[in-house]
Amino acid sequence: MPPPPPPMQPPYTDHPTLEPNSDTQPEGPGHTNSISGTSSSTIMGVRQRVCRRTSAVCEFFDEEISMVDGVRKVTARGKMCHKELTGEAKGGTGHLKRHLDAHNKADATSASSLAVQTQLRFNTDGTVSNFVYDPCVQREGLCRLIASNDLPLGFGETDGFVKYIQTCHNPNYRPVSIQTTSRDLKKLYQTGKDKIKDDFSTCTFSVSLTSDIWTGGAKQDYISVVAHYVNEYWHLQKIVIGFELIDVSHSGPNIAQAILEVVNDFALADKVFAITLDNASADMSAMNTLTPIFSVYVASFLMHQRCAYHIVNLIAKGVLHLCEPHVEYIHTAISYLSFSTQWISNYKRYCITIS
Repeated sequence: MPPPPPPMQPPYTDHPTLEPNSDTQPEGPGHTNSISGTSSSTIMGVRQRVCRRTSAVCEFFDEEISMVDGVRKVTARGKMCHKELTGEAKGGTGHLKRHLDAHNKADATSASSLAVQTQLRFNTDGTVSNFVYDPCVQREGLCRLIASNDLPLGFGETDGFVKYIQTCHNPNYRPVSIQTTSRDLKKLYQTGKDKIKDDFSTCTFSVSLTSDIWTGGAKQDYISVVAHYVNEYWHLQKIVIGFELIDVSHSGPNIAQAILEVVNDFALADKVFAITLDNASADMSAMNTLTPIFSVYVASFLMHQRCAYHIVNLIAKGVLHLCEPHVEYIHTAISYLSFSTQWISNYKRYCITIS
């Protein structure tokens, strides 16, 4: 077994090969090459020094130079396995790296230039593990982001978003097209809907519903149906089970038909405890249609729960009607100021003038 190598010295800057300077020879043990500044030693006719190539694999080998039958021989001896490999400069370092990968993989990955920086994932139980990029998980997260923030379907392939994710979070991110996002959204919706149906199919509790109609940004009307219930763990749950486009008049029969289709889709007709709607005349007409159908679980007089917020809103409108002349002055002033930027500037100068 050869003696341990001498202490590591700073790497070469002008001689990045295994071969020593041909113009210098060792003068004895501990001789220092005056040109390269590398320490070397001669033991039993074998000159030994630390490999000084720029490749990271040289950190795991010692260079040995000897004369065999008058021929100069350069070998690279592994520090861990002590196996001799060719160390000639013309041979390169590929065989050294393959040797490390086969026998000393753990040591090879400890070299800073070979190590690959990984991302850490903090689990819910407090443990830490390596983060593994999964395109399927990324696409599902993108769908949830788009749905929750009402973003365009092509948001995942916009230049700004792609650059932000690749630069700040994950360089492996690949843009997702509109077509792919549309398909993923439909699959995600259907998966969630099937899970809710399975939960409702085995439940023994009652369900209360709330419903309302509102207008979206594209000037289209939608009716929503939300289910409220207490699960087996006595936790209050609230799930949107219906969100449908209603492109007909908001009459009582049409509202009742839209709600009934959602309830039948989830097989909840025999579990409905109460339905909360506004106190409008169309909603009261809809409840006249729905009450005989849903009165299996509880008495019919409890079925229609009128929304208190809507009642307060109607009261407030009635009070404001008495103040209409004064409110009209405010409307006129606001209309005047918002007519043009020039009028806003004039009003600003007026305020400055009168302090």
